[in-house]
Amino acid sequence: MVIRIESLSVENLRCFNGEHQLDLGENDEASIDVISGPNSSGKTTLADSIQLCLTGEFEDEALLVTYELVDQLSPGEEVSAKVSAVISDSDLDRKFRFSREFQTSETRRGPVNSVDSLQVEEEEGGDWVSVSSSEAVNTVFPLQAFTFCKLDSDSSIGIDNPWGGTSWSELVEDVGEAAAQQSAARGVDLPDFFSNSYDLGDEMLCRVNDLLDSIDGRYRVEERQDGLVGRSAENGSGGKVQSLPAGQQILISQAAALVAGEMMIATPPLIGDSIFGRVDRNLRKDLAEVIQEMDRHVLLFVIEPELEGLDLNPRFKLERTQKDMSSQIVSLE
Repeated sequence: MVIRIESLSVENLRCFNGEHQLDLGENDEASIDVISGPNSSGKTTLADSIQLCLTGEFEDEALLVTYELVDQLSPGEEVSAKVSAVISDSDLDRKFRFSREFQTSETRRGPVNSVDSLQVEEEEGGDWVSVSSSEAVNTVFPLQAFTFCKLDSDSSIGIDNPWGGTSWSELVEDVGEAAAQQSAARGVDLPDFFSNSYDLGDEMLCRVNDLLDSIDGRYRVEERQDGLVGRSAENGSGGKVQSLPAGQQILISQAAALVAGEMMIATPPLIGDSIFGRVDRNLRKDLAEVIQEMDRHVLLFVIEPELEGLDLNPRFKLERTQKDMSSQIVSLE
């Protein structure tokens, strides 16, 4: 019984000119759906599109609507893009469709992006009926959960990274808030360790270290007042996480993210954008095995070399068209 992304549709979103759909189908079981494609083929656009749809927020000022349409604009005109995602919860037997439109307008100062309100419908008896957006989002994918359910190749958590990322205390707080929202929406109680951030943090640390032991075993993590410290399991040496080797930093961040997701009342999908890209082959294989053993839906966007030696096969691939170099989704089934 899992929360699952059944489909993702984008229209005129950045490199996707026209309408394109990623149809993942109905499934009550946990699964890993892999989408492969070369660099600049739209993997990150698709990986970010669900968060873009649910939050309406984007991190940069780049155009949201595909350039081909924006280039044709005259001052005062606008073009739009749309993202739609169907997310189901087999435990509750509920299914929601989330949709949001984005516009790019031509102004005297250049193109400007704007965002519409989120539209949410729930399937009832084969029909789609409008419902409260906040209740639907909190049921299947509370917004704070994107902190640890959307991972990129540099690890979007970046535990205690002074140049960006998320601190350990922020991660614990996000888990607590997301789980509280989800428990209220689903009408269930939280476990006792959610009563305060200290108990929750201790529980998460125990689980992170258990996971690190099963993957690699070289480092354990401890909490200090100024953040996490990595200690060698062999001799106790180490230091702040950002002082460890790059591969170990990423591994610790990803282990923390996986644990954070599993702390939820019902685990949201994991959306990974080249998450195997900066760990060595042996760690990549161990990390992939951990992900395969999780009881959750995983949506992975990868380049082909990341799959070498892994028991993972793409269901879809992204291709660039020769005519206008826009991207398209191709089913491999």
